[in-house]
Amino acid sequence: MNNELHKVAGVVDAQTFYDKGTSVVKYDTSKATVEQLKNAIAHTGYIVTDYKLLNKLNKNKMQNSNFNMSLKKWDLASADERRKPILEDIIKKNGQVPNMYANMINSPGVLETYLHGYNVFRTESGFTPVEQEVIFLSISYDNSCDYCMAAHSFIADKMSKVPEEVTNAIREGRKIEDSKLQTLSAFTKEMFQTRGRPNAEAVNLFLQAGYDERQILEIVLALAVKTLSNYSNHLFGTEVDPMFEGRSWTAPQK
Repeated sequence: MNNELHKVAGVVDAQTFYDKGTSVVKYDTSKATVEQLKNAIAHTGYIVTDYKLLNKLNKNKMQNSNFNMSLKKWDLASADERRKPILEDIIKKNGQVPNMYANMINSPGVLETYLHGYNVFRTESGFTPVEQEVIFLSISYDNSCDYCMAAHSFIADKMSKVPEEVTNAIREGRKIEDSKLQTLSAFTKEMFQTRGRPNAEAVNLFLQAGYDERQILEIVLALAVKTLSNYSNHLFGTEVDPMFEGRSWTAPQK
């Protein structure tokens, strides 16, 4: 069902729930029609008996909003020989394919580069799991990435054991009470905002907090990794996975 729906030009996402007898389709109304979607479903042997339009966007509104890619989400059933091993490894490690990965794998090189950089940062950066989340959240906040803010808030709570008040301070754009973590967040933002040209005072504060010069390069790695994921999520308008919904986040108005 999902594969047929994704063949319709303009379909951004399609999820079918066979136990409920429903499909949820996200599509560009300037490129696809309800009749086209009904025909695609009919090709699978099913018949649409009822439907509802939710959050319908007309063509003019679409033209005035951010661009969203129309590339399909990949799953194991639809994956080709290039993508299948990557998705199998993701499922082995995560139990499922998160929406972000399902989108990013449209360019296998983007996803592979992200996964490699992410794993190396996690294992070799010299930052603790708490510090790693502070860095990732600080970058994702400045990039206004709703998906990564939700995902890393969840990881911070459930896996990295970041104190909730630290995570919430970053999410709300407030100062972190822990002085070392505040210095780390501030220096990460300095690196982001200056495009890798931090001033001497910011570097000195970072070093005085107990970090070393090599870890400045590790922050560069984190910036590269989050650029891949944040920008991909912006382009796809990636839907937050159900597991992260409890930590959903909306970027503040600028």
